[in-house]
Amino acid sequence: MMFALKFILLLAACGVTALLCAMLLWNVPAAWRAPYLWPAKGSVIEVIPPPPEDAERVPSSGPRIVVAFTDHAGRPQQQTYSSFNSGGATEFAGKKVGDPVNFTLQLDSPAPGARKHFDWQNAGKAHLALGGMLIVIGALLFIL
Repeated sequence: MMFALKFILLLAACGVTALLCAMLLWNVPAAWRAPYLWPAKGSVIEVIPPPPEDAERVPSSGPRIVVAFTDHAGRPQQQTYSSFNSGGATEFAGKKVGDPVNFTLQLDSPAPGARKHFDWQNAGKAHLALGGMLIVIGALLFIL
């Protein structure tokens, strides 16, 4: 009888392990296709007023701002000046010269300082639960 119980527990442990591997393999392609995120830090160096024809546009595109970027180590980037539309409820609305800006750019390809981002939280919770089951099964096998 004890042999049968231990054998069933061993089969359950093998099943849980196979399920863990399957879940990991299921998430790998999505993690591979995940976008790169690049944290951008900088400051506004110029505010360009909107063109006159923008007055009739609803909603107005608002003024454009020019931002000087720095990399994650604080060094200026080679292409430091970019122009962003600051109209509407964006991170750039209401910015003045000298204001700091911090935002994240989503990229499709790697760039210096960019990191791949994939939300492993849901897979991680399931792996923790299944890992806990393995610990319980192992403890039962050890005690019996």
